[in-house]
Amino acid sequence: MSNASSIRTKAFSVLMAVWFLHPQTSARAGTITFDDVSDNVTVVDTTGRITSSVCANEQCFVSFSAPPNTVGVSGSLSALNIREPGLGTISDVLLFAFVQSGGTIQFVSDVEGGPILDPVPGPFIDETGTVQDAATVTWTLANGSTVVDTIAFVSDIPEPASAALLCIGLICLGLICGTRARFRLVLRPSSGLRSA
Repeated sequence: MSNASSIRTKAFSVLMAVWFLHPQTSARAGTITFDDVSDNVTVVDTTGRITSSVCANEQCFVSFSAPPNTVGVSGSLSALNIREPGLGTISDVLLFAFVQSGGTIQFVSDVEGGPILDPVPGPFIDETGTVQDAATVTWTLANGSTVVDTIAFVSDIPEPASAALLCIGLICLGLICGTRARFRLVLRPSSGLRSA
């Protein structure tokens, strides 16, 4: 029986070790995404830790809590300028503030026909029309593990099909005009050939 008792003791010890070393289930990484594809900015949260979210007039202010048992925090950025493709004007600005208990994010988008946004101290990134990562925040937990949350955004960009359609139209117009000019030269009688 001592062999069976020894196996049970070892199994129990392994189970307890796995239990205590297993990461906390409430401390999961996630993403907070600002969706500015339409005229109404929305927020999509997979962290499950947003405590308040207010969006109006192309702006959002989000507060969120840190994972339970957080003892440290580090963020990758404090601000980000988002501009139109090709070194265009600034279309959106993200401002971040991270503390040990949580953080805040402010998303400001340009308003159609409104004033141009001023740049904020921070890097510039061109919008692509797809979801783009803007920043990360790393939470250090009491057990030494870390949780990395991502802040992302998606913004609309000028419809590339419209620009392509304009280019195709201009090319076709040029080809049509060039063909007509060559056709007129062919039909015009030359000065050296006259009928008698």
